[in-house]
Amino acid sequence: MSIITLFRYYEDEFSTASIILFNGKFVCYGLENKVRKISPGLFKITLRKAGKMHEDYKRKFSWHEGMLELKGVPNRSCIYFHIANYFQELKGCIGVGTNPIHDENLLKMLTHSKVAYKKLYEFVLEDVKNCLLYTSPSPRDLSTS
Repeated sequence: MSIITLFRYYEDEFSTASIILFNGKFVCYGLENKVRKISPGLFKITLRKAGKMHEDYKRKFSWHEGMLELKGVPNRSCIYFHIANYFQELKGCIGVGTNPIHDENLLKMLTHSKVAYKKLYEFVLEDVKNCLLYTSPSPRDLSTS
């Protein structure tokens, strides 16, 4: 069993930032649109081999076999890890990058999203049938408990 941990460490009025670990080892940073972020929990990761995003990625990347999709998120579907640099590009999915850029108490963007996506993808693909995602609460969720 492999575990991806989405450890949320920062939240501003627009976005939520995380560190993404694979079996306890740092892989990359994550970014979510704060309004549409995924609830804390444990979710199955599968490969989705249908849809426009899958077809687009298949054309762009020879190594692409399917979108990394989260299953079991309450009242949600089609939640992917994907390439994104800004929270505005996310409609409920998780963007990945190698470095977060902050500007005046706001998370401005993630850099090198394609590099981070390929790295995460390769880790997950090795054990996709037995891979789970744990999403932590955000810092603001913890402070209001």
